[in-house]
Amino acid sequence: MATPIPQPSKESPAKKAHKYIPWALIVIIAIVGSVIDFLRASPTQAAPNPTVAAVASPQALLIERKGLLEFDPENNAPSNTVSPRERKLGESVINALQIAGDGKDKTKVQAAIDAIDGIIQQYPDYADAYVVRATYSLTAGSTDYQQIRSDLDNAQISLLW
Repeated sequence: MATPIPQPSKESPAKKAHKYIPWALIVIIAIVGSVIDFLRASPTQAAPNPTVAAVASPQALLIERKGLLEFDPENNAPSNTVSPRERKLGESVINALQIAGDGKDKTKVQAAIDAIDGIIQQYPDYADAYVVRATYSLTAGSTDYQQIRSDLDNAQISLLW
């Protein structure tokens, strides 16, 4: 038994398109309505800008009117203040870390340990230097576990005081 071959529809293309016209109109109306609603949105309905909202809030205005000193912009601390001593320490640490490189060359790691020794002599209360020296000592294959333990103890003491 042979299956019948489907016959092309005798309905004209205009009649087929006529079936979809109501759906097309609904979609077009929805799109146009969305665009109009989007374009009519007032600035107050837009997402609030947090910096503007903080300045224009009623609480902020009351604080400004009261003249509370803790909220006075003149009392704001500078955001990026680093003392010359801290800057020198940071540069020394970065130089020591760059000397060690990736930590695979033991001679470079030993040179970095020597640089860290100099940092510890200048800044004996800097705990991170003790930790880095202990880490580099282990990386270099040092078996002076007493010195490594002493470095870690000193780091802990420096953090506590």
